[in-house]
Amino acid sequence: MREKSDEIRETLGERMTDVGIELQRLVRSAAGEVHAGETVKAQMMRAHEALKRPDWWRFKAAWYGEAHGGWPVSVVDDFRARAAARKRDKEEATAREQTSAAATLAALRRRYAATDPEFFGEQIGAIERALGIESDPSPDPVEMAGKE
Repeated sequence: MREKSDEIRETLGERMTDVGIELQRLVRSAAGEVHAGETVKAQMMRAHEALKRPDWWRFKAAWYGEAHGGWPVSVVDDFRARAAARKRDKEEATAREQTSAAATLAALRRRYAATDPEFFGEQIGAIERALGIESDPSPDPVEMAGKE
């Protein structure tokens, strides 16, 4: 059974094309997560900025699913390139954050090891597991005391 919105679009002659659906998905995904109480305009502005401000009238048409078959290929390709650049930028930012976090953990591990490796043994072990570092198993002080 067809939905009411499909019937309305058909009667108005506004069948949404695959390109229109793709562009709508693309611009809406650029908005990111919808926050409680957030207006549609706020979402649109965030997506518009994330896509490096394409022409507003084209962006708005894509947002509302009004991107019909009459759009030039160059404009559609421009939206796709903007989305790809946004994805690439997010991936690079994530990689930088991970590298920074790993460096911070490694520095903390060195500080713990230099201060008191026995006292901070659990923390050092947790950091090593998080970083994927294999540590030299140090002998258990309790076992060592029993062997003397």
